[in-house]
Amino acid sequence: MTKHWVFRETAVIIHPSQPNKRRPLVNRLIAFHSKLLLILSKLEWIALLLARITVAWIFAESGWGKINNIGPVIEYFTSLNLPAPAFQANLVAYTELIAGALIIIGLATRYAAVPLIITMIVAVAKVTAPDATGLSDYFGASEFLYIVILVWLIFAGAGCASLDYLLRRKFFVSK
Repeated sequence: MTKHWVFRETAVIIHPSQPNKRRPLVNRLIAFHSKLLLILSKLEWIALLLARITVAWIFAESGWGKINNIGPVIEYFTSLNLPAPAFQANLVAYTELIAGALIIIGLATRYAAVPLIITMIVAVAKVTAPDATGLSDYFGASEFLYIVILVWLIFAGAGCASLDYLLRRKFFVSK
């Protein structure tokens, strides 16, 4: 086996055959890192729950606001030259409310995320794109962040703190 020369931070050259007095510290740091990753992996459901509830609450609240004040929403959709603005305003409002509520409770999360992504793509195309001068305009739009979180929910699912998880355990997991 070939021996290699090692440089320390103090610029002292040591040979690999010499004992490394810092090895116990390195070993402790590696052990701490491993334990920390194990703990974080067991708690990752919290991050998923927080992201899920946060983005879903935004949509549900937005949908509720649109339903209770649909007139200005229809006018805004008309100003965007969307076809059938009254129909689309109601469609978006109820989609945001129902899909947001489903994602909050974690029921059919992957399916509920799809119409919200479509809604956000249309919002980006009709609102953000006409004034965009570069990629930073898209990445800076809140709609883009919502799309990213919703795509993550499609891939990750609702997590263990959800009705999806409870139903899957009750009806689909063999004992």
